[in-house]
Amino acid sequence: MKKLFTFITLLIGFQAQAGLISIELDTSNVIVGDTVEVSVIGTGFTNFDTLSLDIAFDTDLFELDALSIGGDLYDSLPFIFNVTPQAFGVAVAYLDFVAFSGGDFTIVRFSVNALDAGQSNFNMENIIAAEFVAGELDVAIDSGQASATVNAVNVIAPNTLSIILMVAITFIGVRRFNR
Repeated sequence: MKKLFTFITLLIGFQAQAGLISIELDTSNVIVGDTVEVSVIGTGFTNFDTLSLDIAFDTDLFELDALSIGGDLYDSLPFIFNVTPQAFGVAVAYLDFVAFSGGDFTIVRFSVNALDAGQSNFNMENIIAAEFVAGELDVAIDSGQASATVNAVNVIAPNTLSIILMVAITFIGVRRFNR
């Protein structure tokens, strides 16, 4: 009986309260002016009522589109759900008085606009997830690297200008020939 009691205590005590967070980009190669959709995915979470994380990227290359924010936590109408631009990238904060059911879900989804040419990694930092009664949850970050490259816009104005000049010269030449 003592062994059974010890086994049940260990089983309950070692109950996994872990989640895995990964970051995905809809494209990794854009030109200046294009957008990249960033999705932060939670997998294997238990119930929680608090979650915060930072998404770091090069803010000289990308800028948050505040109108594009969404995700399962956003759609659940929580007490607080903030996605705010920061000097390092974006900060995400979630708080509700009713625990989110966990499982597999989209933590946040937003778009960033490409401002300048270059390459940037998208990394997650300072992750905290907790449930008021159970305490802090163990959260692991998917080690997959999310990065995006912004290419300079190809300037086609000289080609266009040369075609317009050729047409104008031809038009003037044909007009003089007909006189």
